Amino acid sequence: MLLYSVHRYKHGRLLPFKGTFRENRVEQSGKPLANPSIAVDPAGEPRLGFEPFVSPLLLALLAAGAVLLAFRSYRKATRPLVAGRRIALWVLRALSAAVILLCLARPVWVQTHTLREKGLCFLALDASASMNLRDAPQNKTRWEYAGSLFASHQKELAELANQCEVRRILFDAVPRETQVLPGEDATSAARRPDGRATDLAALLDRVANEAGGTPCTGVLLIGDGRHNTPSDTLPPVRRLKAAGVPLYVVGVGQDAVPEDYREVQVKLLEVPEKTFIGAKLVIKIEIESLLPDGTKTPLTVMVDEEKVLEEEIVLGKGRQVLRKEVPYSPKELGMHRVTATVAPLPKEVNVNNNQRTAYFRVYQNKLGIWYVEGAIRKEFGAVRSALETSPNAQLRALNVFGPSADLAELLPEKEDAWGELRLVIIGDLPASRFPRRGLERLAKFVEDGGAVLMIGGLDNFGPGGWGLSPLAKVLPVEMSRKDDAFEGPLPLSATPEGLMHPVLKVADTADEARDAWEKLPPAPGINGVGELKPAAMTLLKAGYHPLLVVQEYGKGRSGVFTMDMTWQWILKAGQEDLHKRFWRNLSTWLTRSEYRDTNKAVFVESDRLQYMLGDEVQLRAHVQETDALKGAGEYRAVASLALEGGKPSTWELGKGPGEFPARRTPQIPGNYTYKVEVLGNDGKSLGSDELSFRLDVPDVENDMPQANLKLLQRLAGLSMGTYYDAEHGGEAFTQMLAKPKGYAKTVRETTELWNHWSFYAAFVLLLTLEWSLRKRWGLP
Repeated sequence: MLLYSVHRYKHGRLLPFKGTFRENRVEQSGKPLANPSIAVDPAGEPRLGFEPFVSPLLLALLAAGAVLLAFRSYRKATRPLVAGRRIALWVLRALSAAVILLCLARPVWVQTHTLREKGLCFLALDASASMNLRDAPQNKTRWEYAGSLFASHQKELAELANQCEVRRILFDAVPRETQVLPGEDATSAARRPDGRATDLAALLDRVANEAGGTPCTGVLLIGDGRHNTPSDTLPPVRRLKAAGVPLYVVGVGQDAVPEDYREVQVKLLEVPEKTFIGAKLVIKIEIESLLPDGTKTPLTVMVDEEKVLEEEIVLGKGRQVLRKEVPYSPKELGMHRVTATVAPLPKEVNVNNNQRTAYFRVYQNKLGIWYVEGAIRKEFGAVRSALETSPNAQLRALNVFGPSADLAELLPEKEDAWGELRLVIIGDLPASRFPRRGLERLAKFVEDGGAVLMIGGLDNFGPGGWGLSPLAKVLPVEMSRKDDAFEGPLPLSATPEGLMHPVLKVADTADEARDAWEKLPPAPGINGVGELKPAAMTLLKAGYHPLLVVQEYGKGRSGVFTMDMTWQWILKAGQEDLHKRFWRNLSTWLTRSEYRDTNKAVFVESDRLQYMLGDEVQLRAHVQETDALKGAGEYRAVASLALEGGKPSTWELGKGPGEFPARRTPQIPGNYTYKVEVLGNDGKSLGSDELSFRLDVPDVENDMPQANLKLLQRLAGLSMGTYYDAEHGGEAFTQMLAKPKGYAKTVRETTELWNHWSFYAAFVLLLTLEWSLRKRWGLP
């Protein structure tokens, strides 16, 4: 009994008695899977085995000793025993020893299983737009040919799925997992690739991350090698090689332009984004073609539903650029969509770029601008030239430098003339040159929604008596006759508020605009002004002094520009375009020309109607308190932005009248509609307006038709894989099947019979029976 207890004390712990004790011992090769697909084979035939606690020799010696001791223990008894009783006691003692010896032999019941874990297998297909090019075998597009490879190797794909965990990936600029690939079912075959860029490095990075530490058969990659992002493919392919993941690459497409290559596209569609009823605008179209021989094809230009041009154009052999100009005169207000379409050619490689869209907006009429000057100076000609050539301005410029000029000529006399005006510009003239009644009418003109601008000179501003005139309350600065002029040179700079203001938007970004203003010639001198009024805003400075100050006044706007030397921007700096853009921006903003032509409650606008992917789209909504809104109580403006055919995103702009800016950076190319609606307390619409704009992306996929097969060959070689041309792409499936997949583990499940309670019960029973017989037969 002591021997049995010692035997059961193993490794510092007493083994518990259990009905069944299971100990799993695993024999395996390979590394464990992070997320394995596991299959267990049926169990083999069970067998009985022994795992002796001691060596077999010692066990044999113990057995012999136990038999000898049992024999000697009853050879001589204290009382005589008949032979039968002596034999019975010998047998019981021997059986007890046998139980101990059997426990020392440790009998176990062994059952063996095979645990199989699948490896990974990746199927990756290029889904960028260049896969639409028709230069694959059998006159198929690259995409169609890839689909035919998958469709014709369904058996191999099924076998791969049986042996591996297959992950299917479509990739362009971003890799994404999919359930099926083209050719595997009818639904996937109907899809067309539309990715605007190809990032092979992103694909290889993802595969390397997912396959790390996992048995992987390899990657079957089908594509044209058009890697057109700045990421480097070398680091991830080295990681794949280190992980033992080969690339089996099937290249589709041709790395040279085929002789029968046929491609035509609408490369450019340009239209003025802002125009007016009856204006004569020109729609510019640029068509690029690359053909093996000359041909003819129809060109159609539509404005909304109106067909403004339909003619057959002649395209020559080789690469050619054809330019067309289509005149058009709009007759309706609002947003208009222009579409230029070239009919697809037979066997054309890519028909996705045969159509292009642009937008323009039509306003009621041109801005009426009245510019009165009192001195002969270069500034008069420079400002007049900038505004006369503006497509949205109708300028009347008067130079009344003689003291005998009729006062009635300085400002309009009739109300009809005032009604045609939107902006009055006052040059180098003292207030005394104007009739008081005329200045009072000018102040009311601004209060009712017009605009006034005073530009620098020797006889205006404070020294010209304007601080005591009826117009003083309208202007954004205080003036007095004591105001001094400041002599230069004074460097120009835009204020932080000015850089965000549409008047100073002379470049695509705020940083570029800041640089442009700082590079202009310094001001030789400026007029001094007094305190700025509470609503005034300084947009430009000359040195530390205000140069351009604007403000809202009543329903209109006013401004002062304290310099008269902007002509130097043209003659000294060669910045004629900046000069024109500044004066046109200033006139447009002062006159609220974007929305004063309408009586609607809300008007929306954008600086541009054509954007590139990644640009910030700047939108503005102007809510005017029209008669309909005055009696509506509280109201709010709600905006929505929607991609054509998509679900709109909606947000609240604010309450009451005012100007509400919004900035968005859409991530999907296409046609967008921005809509703002004014809602009353009851949720009913009190007015709305909308505009459309186009978001484009550089067509890097189709600008060059050649496939980059050399890159694919290099990637396959660096990963220790194999490259296949399109006609031998089926061999890649066979090669994948030939690779080892995953690994197997042998699992032995053992049941320790010696540790069963029955052994202990048999031992105790035999000892108890022997003791009982000894007592019955009179033995001690």
